[in-house]
Amino acid sequence: MVGVHTFFLGLGLFFAGLLMTGDRMRQLTGVAFHRVAQRVASPFFGGTVGLGFGALMQSATAVTFILVSMVRTELITSIVALPIILWANVGLTALSFVAVLNIHSAIAWIVGLAGIALGLLKVRSLTPWAGLVFGVGLILFGLQTMGEGAAPLKGAEWFHAALAMTTSSPALAFLAGVFAATILQSNVGTVLLTATLAQAGALSLETAAMIIYGANLGAIFLRIFLSIGMDRPSFRLIRFEDFFCIWSGLVMSLLFVLEMMGVPLVMALVKSVTRNVDFQIAGIFLLSNFIPALLLHPWRNLALRLLTRLWPGELPEDHSKPKFLDVTALDHPPTAIELVQKELARLLRKIRPQCNSSQSTGNGDEFQPGADFINLSLAIEHFLSELVSHSDLDAVMARAVQYQRAELSMIRHLGEAGEQFSQYVTQASEQTELRAPCEQMLERINALITHAVSASSELNSETIASLHTESGKKQSANLALRDALRIIRRAAGGEIVPLAESVAESFGTILWILHRYARLLQRGVEEMNTK
Repeated sequence: MVGVHTFFLGLGLFFAGLLMTGDRMRQLTGVAFHRVAQRVASPFFGGTVGLGFGALMQSATAVTFILVSMVRTELITSIVALPIILWANVGLTALSFVAVLNIHSAIAWIVGLAGIALGLLKVRSLTPWAGLVFGVGLILFGLQTMGEGAAPLKGAEWFHAALAMTTSSPALAFLAGVFAATILQSNVGTVLLTATLAQAGALSLETAAMIIYGANLGAIFLRIFLSIGMDRPSFRLIRFEDFFCIWSGLVMSLLFVLEMMGVPLVMALVKSVTRNVDFQIAGIFLLSNFIPALLLHPWRNLALRLLTRLWPGELPEDHSKPKFLDVTALDHPPTAIELVQKELARLLRKIRPQCNSSQSTGNGDEFQPGADFINLSLAIEHFLSELVSHSDLDAVMARAVQYQRAELSMIRHLGEAGEQFSQYVTQASEQTELRAPCEQMLERINALITHAVSASSELNSETIASLHTESGKKQSANLALRDALRIIRRAAGGEIVPLAESVAESFGTILWILHRYARLLQRGVEEMNTK
C-alpha cells in the first residue's frame, strides 16, 4: 500500500502543478498573444505563432478560445486563425521534453525556492513568474513521486491483469487515453503520466503510443460544452480544433496498424533516435501532432468550408449586447480601447431616424431604439469602468478612455435626439405639405450618421474633417423645409406651422450634435497623434 499512497501523492502534486502552470502561462502570454496574432500576415507566420504560443500556453483549447474571441471581435479573420490553431497542437508537446530532462536532483530546490519567492515577493509583475516556476516544479516533483510509487505495482497481480488487457487490445488503450485526457482536461498531462508509467515498466511502448493517440481527443467534450450558444464563426473554429483531434487519432491509428504489420514508422523512428523511454514517449507525442498537422495544413481552408456547410449561417444579432467587447482584452488596454471604438461605431450605427409609420416590424431581429440602445450603451460604459479599475493605464491610455466616455455620452444624446426627430417626422408626414421636406431631412440626417459611423470606425482625420464641415451646413440642409414653411403659412393659415417648426428645431439639434461629435473626434485624434 505504500506504493499506492506514494503514487496518489505524486498524482495530487502533478494535478496542482499542471493547473498552476497553465494559469500562469496564460496570464503571462495572453496579452502578447493578442498583439502578435493581430500581425499574422501569412500561413507560415501563423504556424510559427501557433508553435510558439502552443508551447507557452500548453493548451490548444486556450489558444483556440483566445482566437475565437479575436475573430468574434473582428481583430483577425477565421482564415488567419486556422494555421495558428493547427500548429499550437504541435507546440504544446514542448513540455513533455522538458519534463524528461534529468534534473531530478534540482527539483527540490526549484520547488522550494519558487514557493518561498511566491510567498515573499510583493512585486506584482514578478509573482506570475514565481508561480510559473513553482507550478513546473510541482509537475516534475509529482512525476518523480509517481514514478517511485508506480515501481512496486509491477509485482501486483491485478496490475499485471490490467496491463495484459490493455496490451492485448490497442483499441482499449486508445479509449484509455481518451478517458484519461477527458478527466485531466490535458493531453500533455496524460502523456506525462503515460511516460512515468512506461519508465517504471508498467506500460509497453506500443500501449503507451495508443494511449497518446487517444489523448488528443480528450478535450473535445469540454469544448462541445463551452461552445454552446456561440455565434457560427466561433463555433466553426472550435469544431476545426475538434476536427484536427479526430483527424490526428485516425491518422496515427492507421500508422499504428501499418507498423504492427511490419512497416517501420513512428515507433521505429523514435527507437532509432534514443533508447530513453521518456524521450521515446515525448517523441511519439510530438509526431502524433506534427504528422497530422503537416498533412492537414494545405487543406485547412477546405476543412473550414466543409464545417461551414455542416453549420451554415449566423446566429441572430443581439442588439442589446456588445458584439466586440471581450473581458480577456482588459489585460491589454490598447486592444481593449480598439474594441470599445468598434462598439461605439456599432452603437452609432444603430441610430437611424425614420418615419415610424413606414417602419417594418415583426421579424424579431430589429433594433429597438429605446431599451436595446440603452442596454448596449450601459454595457460599453461598464466595460470602460472595468478597464480603468482592472488595468494600470498610462497617461495616454487614460486620456483615450476619457475621450471614449465623452464619445459615448454624445452618441447617447444623438440617440435621444434621433428618437424625438422620428416622432416629429411621423406626425408631420401625415400633412401633405410637410411630407416631401421631411423625407429630404431624413435622407440628409441618415447620410450624415453614416458619415459619422465611418469617422468613428476609421478615426481618419480627413473623414472627420469632412463630417465637421458637412454637419455645419445648416442653411443648405434645411432650405427645403424653410421654403415649405413659407408656403404653409400662406396656404394653411398657420395651423400646422408649430409642428413644422418642431421638426426644423429637432433637425437642427441633430446637426449640432453631429458637429460637436466631429469636433470631439478631431481633438481626440490630434491629441493621440501628438503623444
